[in-house]
Amino acid sequence: MGSRSGKQTEVGSIPLTDRTWTVEDHHAGRDSAVIGLYERLLSLVRACGPFILSVSKTAITFKGSRRGFAGAKPKDDGSTVTSTFNGG
Repeated sequence: MGSRSGKQTEVGSIPLTDRTWTVEDHHAGRDSAVIGLYERLLSLVRACGPFILSVSKTAITFKGSRRGFAGAKPKDDGSTVTSTFNGG
């Protein structure tokens, strides 16, 4: 598997490059309305208490102490926001 150092690694014959994704990567070239929606979601999550922001190539996930509870997938035609609630 790939290393976390950002060095190129090969799996089989497919070269892979590890990369750290950022919120800015997701916002690059997006409409200001999409970024505004993300900023509003971030504000709501911050109001709920401590969380960890986990950014990957495909999504931005907000994680609590036990699991991810909300996520955003900024897209050209808007953003997809997901949430998980556990009543137990």
